[in-house]
Amino acid sequence: MNAKVEDSQNALYIELGKKIKNARGMRSQAELAKASSLSRTSITNIEKGRQHLPLHTLYAIANALEIPITELLPDQNQF
Repeated sequence: MNAKVEDSQNALYIELGKKIKNARGMRSQAELAKASSLSRTSITNIEKGRQHLPLHTLYAIANALEIPITELLPDQNQF
């Protein structure tokens, strides 16, 4: 994989993590972790863009936050 594609992918996961953190609002990472059947460490890593999550995990997070998954997806024109 070339560096430009890798940078773009990393930026995508960083932006996704920011959207998840913002959607979490006042809930703790532990609360979101429990509601989405993940560990608190996973939530931390996802929010920082360090953990690349599979689609089913993104659905679990959106369901735990009680929002449509589309609210978590970054604008595709950014990447």
